[in-house]
Amino acid sequence: MRNIIQNIVLIAVMGTAFSASSSAHAQFFQMDLMKGRQAAKASSRWTLFDWISQKKKISLWDQWLANNRSTPIFEMQITGTQSDFETKTKTGLSEIDFKDSSQNYAMDLWVKLIGLRAELEEQADIQKTTAAMLNLRLIGSSLQSTHLIIRGGLQQLENLTDGRIYQNPFAAAALRLYFLSFIGLQGEYRHLLEAESDEGGIKFSGTRTKGGAFIEWGIFRISGQYINEPYRFDSSGTITEQTRSGVEYGIQIIL
Repeated sequence: MRNIIQNIVLIAVMGTAFSASSSAHAQFFQMDLMKGRQAAKASSRWTLFDWISQKKKISLWDQWLANNRSTPIFEMQITGTQSDFETKTKTGLSEIDFKDSSQNYAMDLWVKLIGLRAELEEQADIQKTTAAMLNLRLIGSSLQSTHLIIRGGLQQLENLTDGRIYQNPFAAAALRLYFLSFIGLQGEYRHLLEAESDEGGIKFSGTRTKGGAFIEWGIFRISGQYINEPYRFDSSGTITEQTRSGVEYGIQIIL
């Protein structure tokens, strides 16, 4: 009888221990399961901080792509425009005004960041202007992206009424700013250093300012801009001031 009671007690103790062990294992299993579910929720949770961080990363990627965009090795640009303007000529108290137009042509050849440009302007029976220059692109990856160009060259003005020829060194800067991929603003400033005519006696100098807008479609660019060109002729102390102002419009082909 005594042995039977001892066996019953032993079985009860072992059952209690097993039950306690099973309960502990169940609790640990439940804790691991809850931790896993919380970790999964945390990894998929979207927060404002995550959005700001992602936006910053995208901005940095865009900046890197813009800075490392490849520059075309060779580019060519052909320009044809017409200028309609009013010319005011003043010598002392005498002033003459008249309206006229001119046809303008230009070609640009670029290798990477350096380019050559040739220009021709024809104003029938009055004057003919040609220019050749060296270009350097300081900002921008191509002619069809926002860019800043500085220029230096020689301009020749031939007066068809008296036959005099003026050859002026000049410096210039041109800016084209894209607001969208197909539309933007453009401007140019040119300063002509003073030079004497080939026959002597008359010195010529002046500036040219242009500013306007453009729109592009593929390789074609259509533009319109305001022009202002004040010039100065000095003939042994007698000053003649001539100003041309008006509009210039035309088309460019970029290859």
